[in-house]
Amino acid sequence: MNKGVSIVVGATGFIGQSIYKELKQLGYQVIGTSTKGSKEENLEPLDLSDRKSITAFAERFEKVDNLIIAAGREPQSSLMELEEAHLEKMIAIHYAGPLWLIKHLQAKFSSEASILFCSSVAAYKGSYDPTYASLKGAVNSLVRTLARELAPKVRVNAIAPGLVKDSPVYNRMTQDFRERHANASLTKTLLTEKELTDMFITMISQKNLNGQIIHLNGGQYFG
Repeated sequence: MNKGVSIVVGATGFIGQSIYKELKQLGYQVIGTSTKGSKEENLEPLDLSDRKSITAFAERFEKVDNLIIAAGREPQSSLMELEEAHLEKMIAIHYAGPLWLIKHLQAKFSSEASILFCSSVAAYKGSYDPTYASLKGAVNSLVRTLARELAPKVRVNAIAPGLVKDSPVYNRMTQDFRERHANASLTKTLLTEKELTDMFITMISQKNLNGQIIHLNGGQYFG
C-alpha cells in the first residue's frame, strides 16, 4: 500500500509529463500513469477506457493527497468525420474514466486533498472536434458538482488553458492559426508549458480554491 501520494494521470502526455517531473523535483511522493505503464519511466498502468483497470489501480492505495487528471486526446475529428470508436474513446478518457476513478478513490482521499482537471478554452469557444469541446464543458460541470459533493474534505478545480506553445496541437497548426490564436487573447501571447505546470502546482496548495475553472488563456474568455 502507498500512503499519502500524489497521482498524475496521463504522465506521458505533454502537460502530464511536465507536472509529474516537477512534483518529483519538489519532493512529492508521486505516482504517474500511462495506458500500458512503463518500468523504465516508473509509470503505473492505468487505462481510463477500461473499468477493471481503473478499479484495480484504485485498490492499490490507502491514502491519496492529490489527483491530477492530465490524460486526454487532442481534437481530431469534425462532425462529418466522426466515428463511433473515436466518440467512445473520447468520452472514456475525458469524462467517464476520470469520474469512475474518483468514485473508487473517494474514501481514500486525505483531509484537504485536491483534485485538478485540465479543461480547455474550447469548452467555451468551441472546437473543430465537437467531442473534445463538449466533453471539456462536461468536465467543467463535473468540477462544480464534485466540489459540492466532496467538500469540505476534498477540493476540486480545473484549469482552462488556451493554445500552449510547442504542444502537439501547436506543432500541427499553421503559423497563421498560431498568430490568430495569440491575437485573440488580450495579452497577445501564447501560454507556455512552464506557466501551465506552475499553475497546477500552485493550485494544489490553495486551500480556499474550490469549484473553480481558472482561465489561463490570456483573456480569450472571462470566467
